[in-house]
Amino acid sequence: MGYDGARLQELRDGTLAVIRELTARTPKIADETEAGEYYLDSVGVLPHFRGLGVGRALVAAFCDKAFAEGHNRTGLMVDYENPNAERLYTALGFERVGTKLFFGHRMWHLQKKIGE
Repeated sequence: MGYDGARLQELRDGTLAVIRELTARTPKIADETEAGEYYLDSVGVLPHFRGLGVGRALVAAFCDKAFAEGHNRTGLMVDYENPNAERLYTALGFERVGTKLFFGHRMWHLQKKIGE
């Protein structure tokens, strides 16, 4: 799942409304993306299909779609403690551009720019 980072607040508002309705609280969530970045929010591969290149193909297709739609960069976050995922992303052309604190957890912020 991914989206244009410029739409973060718009997309988040519905989720926060449900949380507010159920808990009478609105959590503070750091922004995981921003305008100018097409953000890969989540990708998953069933255990039976891991190691077969499915994840690699999904991420590559995501980037191809984003660039075809006119976005100049794609981005994602990866857990500090998940070096295997980071290796996959860097093999696909992503580079570290910073860190993010998301729900109190440190994550690497990686991006891939068009043509890389």
